[in-house]
Amino acid sequence: MRLLLFALGTTTALRASWSPITSKIQPSPRSGAAATATTDGSVYLFGGYEEDEAGARTVVDDLWRYDADGWTRVATGGPGPRLCSALAAVGGELFLFGGWDPETEGTGGSILDDVWAYDIAAGRWESCAPVPGGPASRHVCCALAGGDVLVHTHRSETSVLLFDAATREWREQATSGPAPSSRGLHVAAAVDAGVVVFGGADKSGAMCADAFVLDVATWTWRALGATGPAGRAGAAAAPLDATSVVVAGGAARGDDGGLDPLGDVWVLDVAADAWRRADASGDFKPRNALVLCPSGGGFLVHGGWRPFVETYGDTLALDVSSS
Repeated sequence: MRLLLFALGTTTALRASWSPITSKIQPSPRSGAAATATTDGSVYLFGGYEEDEAGARTVVDDLWRYDADGWTRVATGGPGPRLCSALAAVGGELFLFGGWDPETEGTGGSILDDVWAYDIAAGRWESCAPVPGGPASRHVCCALAGGDVLVHTHRSETSVLLFDAATREWREQATSGPAPSSRGLHVAAAVDAGVVVFGGADKSGAMCADAFVLDVATWTWRALGATGPAGRAGAAAAPLDATSVVVAGGAARGDDGGLDPLGDVWVLDVAADAWRRADASGDFKPRNALVLCPSGGGFLVHGGWRPFVETYGDTLALDVSSS
């Protein structure tokens, strides 16, 4: 995969190129999994809603790694089945926060507050102190410089949660400024300016199209004013460079009130407060609840869901460049 960094401008086209990735084995078709990239270039994927050939869906608890050799299943068990959780990498560990276990159909299942650490070298899961404030699902997290993981949930209107990866301790950090409204199924990514939050669905089910950046030195939110992607939930995002974030996919609310899957790719330049849509090439079927992580100089995408139609099991490379 290849990534060309670019300067935003009015005369340069922005392109997104999709290409399939083959692997001897790979995760089953799934949506709502959690994923993160490590500093050695590997991508880890955990859990999600698995779908078999007959269309039956089962929530799973397997952990997979993608590297130069392709996909490898590295662990099962530990945290237990879930989807809509959040995963971050710090040093040689992965940290998994909360999620939702649907359990028996029709029961509503359980929203979870547990936290787990996975020692990559030892191949071992360890239970940590739970998420403060109660269970969390459809939330996001970002690893920060210094070893903290920032967790943003639907309760984060006046504060955010910080988890110290070394001590396994939590603290609540008050914030100021215009913060994102209470929401879930949003995306977050860390750039030099701080942590960017975009989109999601609010408590009414309405799709959000606004973007914010949290300065993690002053803990002050700033609302970004640029007009960009349509409101959506279940998209995927990752840093493109020190000032920009790439956003792909998601689902918008259709005219009939249902969910319309999206296949567009956008780049938000935080410093310039500007969105650009990329002209896409290659075979990418619109979807939400996908994962997207930096890998090999570009991005790796796996899975996702076309609501009530199909769950995807493909792995794709996404390259974003200017031309």
